Amino acid sequence: MDFNNSKIVVAGLGGVGGFLGAALASTYSNVIFYARGERKEALKNEGIYLTSEFIGDRHATASLVTDNAEEIGIADILIISVKNYSLEEICKQLQPVVDEHTLILPVLNGVDPADKTRSYFETGTVVDSLIYIISGSGPDFHITQSGPYADLHIGNKTKDFKVNSAVHTIEDLFKPTGVKCIVEEDIEAAIWKKYIFNCAFNIMTAAHSATVGELRENSEHVRDMRALLEEATSVAKAKKVNLPDDFVKERMQFFKKKQAASGTSSMKRDIDAGRPCELDTFSGYLLSEALNFENLELPRTLHYYEILVKKIREATADSKLKELLDELNLAKETYGEKTIEVATCHYKLGMYYINHGNVSKAMEHLGDALYIRRGFYKEEDIEIREIYYALEQCTFM
Repeated sequence: MDFNNSKIVVAGLGGVGGFLGAALASTYSNVIFYARGERKEALKNEGIYLTSEFIGDRHATASLVTDNAEEIGIADILIISVKNYSLEEICKQLQPVVDEHTLILPVLNGVDPADKTRSYFETGTVVDSLIYIISGSGPDFHITQSGPYADLHIGNKTKDFKVNSAVHTIEDLFKPTGVKCIVEEDIEAAIWKKYIFNCAFNIMTAAHSATVGELRENSEHVRDMRALLEEATSVAKAKKVNLPDDFVKERMQFFKKKQAASGTSSMKRDIDAGRPCELDTFSGYLLSEALNFENLELPRTLHYYEILVKKIREATADSKLKELLDELNLAKETYGEKTIEVATCHYKLGMYYINHGNVSKAMEHLGDALYIRRGFYKEEDIEIREIYYALEQCTFM
């Protein structure tokens, strides 16, 4: 395939997709970025900036940056790199980009993104993959990759001849870019090896808001790290995945001796920031799969799943509260202290505090909302009556 005369589309330009997109756009002339919002505008106006310890710094522009799949037309190669929970939605958006000759490379966490991608597209050829990389996207949408590796592993889990051809096309695509692309004989085992480690590492760093070094210093955390590795491995073996007998031992040695002490996970960063995370891609998937096998129990996985569900709920609540308080302050600055807009913000805060069991704060904000609104409307006003009803709720809490 003549890649300079091929249409190469990269969808999802965060830490991983942005790294791959920058590598491709700095090598080939017809690379298209599918992006939305502020990221789209930044990529369109400034191009993509990559700071990389592995392939060197790059600055490149795409031949097209768009959020309109119809504008792209049919792609020869489509690379998708988003969070697992966004995969179905982006595949729906990208239907106009794919036909029977399109090669599709989903580069995501988890063991089943390629299978999901196959189910979301009725046509096209999907290649299984995983990537080992430490990379991230900054607030300016510049990409940073650190460490002496950025290894993309690809393969054919289906053993379909057409997929074999696609695997080698993808291998050829990345050869001139500097990205290390490794063709795996057993891609399923390769995917599970990374996935199992993440089912322990991501979970532990997120649950304890810790770095690798901090986890190592706590003997209980080290024991739990091993337990999570063993439970994830038990699911893989139940599914007949080909793993070496000393796999858990080798991964623990890597964790104790080789992994950077400062290392942490994107799941930790996402939860701490109140963003959606991939808990269900890791612990959630394992717990679901274990139900398919008799007497396969995952007590530590379940324990940490419950801890993180609670932590996510609290972090999301904190993020929502900050958003509502910012909205109130902006309304005061824009419209004045005693305005309908400010009353609406107080009402929202009152309802937030009701939902989170803080009666005194709820009554404080609902009282402010009522006081301001009564300056504009009579008691029969529907929203005044809603405030009264909310205040009545507080008396029963």
